[in-house]
Amino acid sequence: PIIELKLTGPASQREEMLKNWQIIKQGVGGNMLYEGTEGLPAIVSQALNEKGLTLSLSEQFSAGLLSWNLLSANAPVSESVVRSDNSLQTLNQLIADMQQRVAEQGTSLGIAIGDYNQSCLSLALVTPEGSYAHRVRYMPRHHDTKIQQDVSVMLALDMLSRWLNHRDVFGSYEWLETVETSGPQS
Repeated sequence: PIIELKLTGPASQREEMLKNWQIIKQGVGGNMLYEGTEGLPAIVSQALNEKGLTLSLSEQFSAGLLSWNLLSANAPVSESVVRSDNSLQTLNQLIADMQQRVAEQGTSLGIAIGDYNQSCLSLALVTPEGSYAHRVRYMPRHHDTKIQQDVSVMLALDMLSRWLNHRDVFGSYEWLETVETSGPQS
């Protein structure tokens, strides 16, 4: 589901390669997660730091992987909680919990990765303008838990990146089925 593309070649073909890259970018449109050599956690972290925004995190299924990715990239994370219970079953519960954490910690934003239940994953993003939540069904059946956790982190980072760049918060992915969406709500 995630394709990483790297271009290399002789310096004499640089201009041609840049033209080809523009064609590729045009073809993938809004599905491109990021461009550059840094990686999505570093790009998101840089944007958060430049805008002076702080972040609260709550993770169930990803078990701290989102926090590790962001902290490794020097993101302004004020709070990171790994939950082991399954008490946040609905999108509204996930949003309410994250809103409470953001308010208690005084952070600008909050991201929650909920539980993975019946092949469905819940994610929430709390912003000053409102809250967004998404429940998706993971379609590939042959991926192990680690790959699914990596995907959950990428989805959360993509939601945040999209919000930071004033794009639709929810991306469209061929390998995910949208089950439920909520947002923005105050």
